[in-house]
Amino acid sequence: MEMNAKEILLRRLASARVKAWRVIQTASTSQKLALAFALFLVPLLFVSGKLASEQQHLVDVARQERDGAAYLRVINEAHTLLNMQTRAQQIGHDDVDNISAAIRALRSAERRYGQGLDTAEMSERAKTAMRTVLNNDRARATAARAAVMALCDLAHQIGDRANLVRDPDRASHAAASIAIERGPMVAQQARDLATFTQAVFADRRIGEGERTQVLQDLALLERATNSLSSAIDRTVDNAANEDVTAALGPPAYSVVANFAAYRSYIERALERGRLNADELVAIEAGAQFALAELSGRVSNALDTMLVARAEQLASERTSTLLLAGALFMVVLGFVVALLRVGLVQPIDSLSASIRAIA
Repeated sequence: MEMNAKEILLRRLASARVKAWRVIQTASTSQKLALAFALFLVPLLFVSGKLASEQQHLVDVARQERDGAAYLRVINEAHTLLNMQTRAQQIGHDDVDNISAAIRALRSAERRYGQGLDTAEMSERAKTAMRTVLNNDRARATAARAAVMALCDLAHQIGDRANLVRDPDRASHAAASIAIERGPMVAQQARDLATFTQAVFADRRIGEGERTQVLQDLALLERATNSLSSAIDRTVDNAANEDVTAALGPPAYSVVANFAAYRSYIERALERGRLNADELVAIEAGAQFALAELSGRVSNALDTMLVARAEQLASERTSTLLLAGALFMVVLGFVVALLRVGLVQPIDSLSASIRAIA
């Protein structure tokens, strides 16, 4: 049975070869030249296809970058809500629930943007830790730290898999670094500093070791704030866009001013030896609100940059295909015209003369 199928196939191939050879033999000179020219064009078509495929790949990457940026916005909002929850619990408002909204947003973002980013496990880890913060009083502090670490790991994974932080020369790189690292770092250091400072002043006796630790934390917060400010400046300079400057300039100044006031309040409390916990929480909350506003503006600016990049790549892809098609048609027309005038017509004329003489 198998041998018969092979024989039938071989016979059909042989028959097709004979027919093709007969067609070539009976074809005119112009038809043969056209066939040869078509064969020469096959490499050109192959290269054009590869170029179009590469351009489409860049467009797909730009689309993935936008999905990653949208996911980062949700993570930063979840981080803000987590800090609000721990702040409320710190001053005794255990009935406040900011966590449930953050968990729902993370679940929705994972369904919408998580495909291809390999973030399902990290997202689930963050949600589990946040549920513990809400429901387990004894493990609340440990779970809050675990949730923060999970959110940071999730943000870094998205930044890497969505190609947001792989090209330092792009304007969006600095904005992505703010959303992934700089902003969350400042927020978490400010929250930890408030918690530690309140614990230090709880017994109204401050040891030298505790004072030194608070001063070190203040210096770290100042350095993180300066690093954030520098990243904002790089974003504005790289973007070279008046809209980005107008969007990021005022909230960046507000963040620097509010965190400076926050650090100054703690320094004065150290000098006086007493602390008003409610004032501390209020000042920290104001600084965190200013940072959240800046983070939202940065996310909008990042999305604007990525949209512009995606549109540019799509335009370049279309222009490349149109240019390749136009060049192909021009070259084809010129070659056909040259062959017809310089070769086909003389050969046909010579053939007609030979037939007339015969």
